[in-house]
Amino acid sequence: MMDDFFWAQWNDGVSIGVPNGQGSQTFSYEPQGDDGDEIELMIKDGSIYSIFDTGSNAIYFSSVYYASFIRKLFDYVKGKNWELKDGLLNTECYEFPPLYFLFDGKWIKIDAADYVVDYS
Repeated sequence: MMDDFFWAQWNDGVSIGVPNGQGSQTFSYEPQGDDGDEIELMIKDGSIYSIFDTGSNAIYFSSVYYASFIRKLFDYVKGKNWELKDGLLNTECYEFPPLYFLFDGKWIKIDAADYVVDYS
């Protein structure tokens, strides 16, 4: 954990599907857009500053890479019918994979049931 006000850690990467498994997409973070100093504070050596909020039941993604992550996720599921508007994602049902986040050399798994909400 980092020595700051939050319970935070550098997230070293993400895997859509089992890390290094067949068809998985594993990647580190690259700056997007032109947010200057804010991005430099959030991304370092391909890792992104992440806060664990135990008071929330939601998973929040940084705007620095959210749109790119969503495109990679839909590439993985071969999804064509989706819309990202004002940070909210609307889509048809697809077979979504587990997501894995790499912290300090260990992969943390998040099942689709924990990040997909069916409002139909």
